[in-house]
Amino acid sequence: MALITPTYENLESAQATKPLTAWLIHAARSRRTMTYGHAKRRLEGDCGFGVIFPVSMGRVAGAAMNAILEEVQDAPLLNVLLVQSYSGLPGSGAVGYLTSRYPDLRWLRRDKAHKDTRWRELVEYEATRVYEYDRWNEVYRVVYGHRLPAADENLTRKERDGTGRGGGEGANHKALRLKVTREPSLVRRGLRPESTETEVELLSGDRVDVVSVAKDGTVVIEVKSRDSNWNDLRRGVYQCVKYRAVIAAQDVRRKPTVESWLVTETKLPGELLALARRLGVRTKVIRVD
Repeated sequence: MALITPTYENLESAQATKPLTAWLIHAARSRRTMTYGHAKRRLEGDCGFGVIFPVSMGRVAGAAMNAILEEVQDAPLLNVLLVQSYSGLPGSGAVGYLTSRYPDLRWLRRDKAHKDTRWRELVEYEATRVYEYDRWNEVYRVVYGHRLPAADENLTRKERDGTGRGGGEGANHKALRLKVTREPSLVRRGLRPESTETEVELLSGDRVDVVSVAKDGTVVIEVKSRDSNWNDLRRGVYQCVKYRAVIAAQDVRRKPTVESWLVTETKLPGELLALARRLGVRTKVIRVD
């Protein structure tokens, strides 16, 4: 099958907007976001597109949102869930949608939004509306003429093979990851995050289970369920070291304090606990009933 050339016309067509809309709806149901890079790779790997320049994903998101608003004018802005991996926020193209929806936000400038502390609050407010909206099935059917496909039909080839993080994730790991995402204060007592996200993609190509951003620093969390053996637990310690370094390197402007935590369902063996302490990795045991 010939590759689909990623021209503006093709990226704004249903060939791209239809699958992206489905992926974002499934992300909304899990109360999570999706990065530009992840969406780009899925369009290339699953939908037959040639190599897409990452910035062009904003064009796909805009076209998808326009198609929704043409049919359902009061639908929440689903495109705010497509975010940049380094900031966890949508690109500047989302500014126009927010200012059109909320006239009192006219103070937002497209080229300055990401430097305004209020931008994250606005995005999170709209994302909450997206998460709580209960008509996405109906919206998808109205826009594209048929039912929303099941979530497992939207996995990348790598995930279907079980070689990627998403497809290979077991039920116990997922339950622990989501529990920590919902209640990050279980990991570090007194933590009051401004935002907490799961499956965060780093510029290194890694994906972190949970990242919680607070005023006093960033908390990076890798989880290992009761299914993890000794080797996987040891790998988790070194993952924490790597993720801590990469996130600190990514956010050079803020220069945040970055803590790394390994959350397990079982107590770490003594030698691994000693290793974690030596490497500055904090540990916590949290059970999922």
